[in-house]
Amino acid sequence: MKITYILLLCLAVLSCTDFTTGRRFDDEYIVIAGTIYAGETITAENPIVVSRSIPVNGGNITDFLVTNATVFIEDIGTNETQDLSFTVDLIKRKFGYYDASNSFLIKSGKTYKLTAIVDQDTVFAFTTVPNPFEFLENEGYTVDENDVYPIMIHREIDEHYPIDIKVDNQENTNLFVEYYCMEEWYNAIYTIFDYLGMSEQIPNTPEDYENSMNGYPRRNTDMRTYFPNNLNIIRIPFNQIHFLFYGRYRVTIMSIDDNYYKYNYKSQGYFHGGINGGIGYFGSAAKEIRYTYVVKE
Repeated sequence: MKITYILLLCLAVLSCTDFTTGRRFDDEYIVIAGTIYAGETITAENPIVVSRSIPVNGGNITDFLVTNATVFIEDIGTNETQDLSFTVDLIKRKFGYYDASNSFLIKSGKTYKLTAIVDQDTVFAFTTVPNPFEFLENEGYTVDENDVYPIMIHREIDEHYPIDIKVDNQENTNLFVEYYCMEEWYNAIYTIFDYLGMSEQIPNTPEDYENSMNGYPRRNTDMRTYFPNNLNIIRIPFNQIHFLFYGRYRVTIMSIDDNYYKYNYKSQGYFHGGINGGIGYFGSAAKEIRYTYVVKE
């Protein structure tokens, strides 16, 4: 059992590699980065980023940020449009364009077009928002962040607390799962050392706990394409290996569109994220969030 777990953990670490490889640019590109979510507006916490690439043979980092673009989103079915406003929050390191009116609600199954006009360049992208899905509840998870979190014994997660979702159709579904440990770094005890027969270990520094680029290992992710069974149910396998620490967790399950999937999965994914006239991605998702508490025994 220990050997199996360690092998699966190694696979999980490899699966968290960012498959979007880097590329050295000789030309300047307009870069779009953003995901819209069913049932939400485009918020300042989750804005659409518009920026420029910086050539390797020179360039100023201040040229990266685009603050004066004309950006708007359109519902293709109704032709309703909404202008997006620029915002920046230096403390939270958030910047981009959002719906200041908080009125343009994103809906599942609908197609949206994003347009960004930067000087003389027009960049656009389309996304069709995935349909909602049902999280089949079990005693290991709660939907309420303020509730008493249910307890899951780490060794029993896959056997007793599987993540099952039910979808509407018999078709391939792109699923992205984020496992986010809610403990402070000095309270976050690694799970793997128990399987190695070693004493408890915690991260040495906050940076060891939460990488500034992708949040790993505090934030651990998995992304795959699934086909549901004859009951339209998808079981997400090997959840246990993604809980790298004991403690409180927020687990986010997202059904994602092809733009966001290809951006994350393909080599040089920023060329496959649905952007016309630039690079990056404009994606969409339907999501469910659950909370749990992972313990040793």
